[in-house]
Amino acid sequence: MSTRAKGRRFELEFSKILKQRGYAVEVVRPSTTYVPKVGHTVSILRDFFGAFDIIAICPSGEVRLIQVTADTKIKRRLDAMKKLTNIPDYMKFLCVWRKGRKVYSLIDINGNVVCEYNKKGEIVENKKEQQIKVFPTQPYISYTSTIQLKLDAFNKQSNDEQKGD
Repeated sequence: MSTRAKGRRFELEFSKILKQRGYAVEVVRPSTTYVPKVGHTVSILRDFFGAFDIIAICPSGEVRLIQVTADTKIKRRLDAMKKLTNIPDYMKFLCVWRKGRKVYSLIDINGNVVCEYNKKGEIVENKKEQQIKVFPTQPYISYTSTIQLKLDAFNKQSNDEQKGD
């Protein structure tokens, strides 16, 4: 199996795991292009923003951009994601298939393992590392989330005051 085919398989497997967990998922799709020098049509995958394979929206509305890869070139991929300064860091993740352990490790932009999943989509406990399990059940609290929470509280308070009048 070619490297491209393996990578595509990992993308589709991990997108299924995210869908099982309630995420809305969009996976990069191949586009076909005619190449005159070769003389035929080729299929090309173009990553989202040049660095991500999956866009996932969790049930609470937070957006996650995920690059899926095998157990190689992790630092290079993290560095490429860091260069995208117009996208907030809390949205960027790297999903690494750990062949030896048979798990998908979800890594944040700083290189920390957030959580790990087996192929069934179950969270795998890692005894060697204390993991912060933010991704599978709740979103990172971001600046925009904090503002939204304050706005919701303000609107609720305003509605309660209006009902009291």
